[in-house]
Amino acid sequence: MDYKILTVEDVSSSHAKRYSSIVQISPCPRDEMLAAIRGAIEKLSGEVVHHNKQHKARWTDTKPHIVYLFVTKSTEVEWPNWACRAVWVDTELEKEFHPPPLGGEWVDKNLEVLWQ
Repeated sequence: MDYKILTVEDVSSSHAKRYSSIVQISPCPRDEMLAAIRGAIEKLSGEVVHHNKQHKARWTDTKPHIVYLFVTKSTEVEWPNWACRAVWVDTELEKEFHPPPLGGEWVDKNLEVLWQ
């Protein structure tokens, strides 16, 4: 399944390295969409992005502990109609620093998807 990462933003806190990303996926069935989500998570969880010098000093070469995905089926990111939102949490991250659940479906032990 093809996907395109349109944006990646470092939204880290002092306790967790976090990314927020908009991902475009062509219209497809959910199982294919889920495969694309997993592909985007795999790619983003291996990257190092910094918002500013302070985040770079704090996190240096740390890969993200949390990745938020906003998935769209169109190129319109100004006012998108989200196909779903997803959050991936590194299994090594201490529970006290986990984000609140989206209220969606846990498709893996560390990946939650809220379908729209």
